[in-house]
Amino acid sequence: MELIPGAIGYDLRAGQDLADEVKLRQHAAGCDVVVHLAAIPGPEPRGFNQYFEANIVNTFRVAEACVHTGVRRLVYASSTSYYGYESDIPRPMPIGDPMTEKNVIQLLLPGPKPAKNKFGVAYGCSKVGGETVVSYYGLVGLLDVLILRFAPVDFIWDIGITRAHVAQAVKAAVDYEKKPRLAVFNVSEKGPIDTLAAERELGFQRID
Repeated sequence: MELIPGAIGYDLRAGQDLADEVKLRQHAAGCDVVVHLAAIPGPEPRGFNQYFEANIVNTFRVAEACVHTGVRRLVYASSTSYYGYESDIPRPMPIGDPMTEKNVIQLLLPGPKPAKNKFGVAYGCSKVGGETVVSYYGLVGLLDVLILRFAPVDFIWDIGITRAHVAQAVKAAVDYEKKPRLAVFNVSEKGPIDTLAAERELGFQRID
């Protein structure tokens, strides 16, 4: 967050806890924008209860802290895992632009057999749940919500984004002049992800 002058950090690595709602609200107080990056960051061998608590319940706590302290905008870091993992599920390519609704698909689409990658599905479902939580606050006008669906950081196979471009996209979302109530952007430097909305609205640039 060094790209944002005056940013106040809330760092789980330093022992700060999103379950501590009092401290969370103390840190949010006086802020105009909150960027929510804290989560289990990808598929890991964990139980779904852990994904649920970290990526959905804690997201609810952050949103509530924003509302109760007068924060104007919440920027939520989601994932292109929203679109699913299983290779046997047919998907349109490129994966669609959520702002134009062209070729948009959702994770909750069953394949011919039960999912093999249960940790990938758990992670993807937790990001769908997190998006659902923050979307409520935007749709009812409690917060200005921008969702950034990041491709895998540091790249997996032929899809991904560098950490430097993650920071640039976050800053662009913080500085975004429009007040959309709820906006969703795919953010990927390379791969079959449609990023036209992020390019048009946030000035994001691909490398492929």
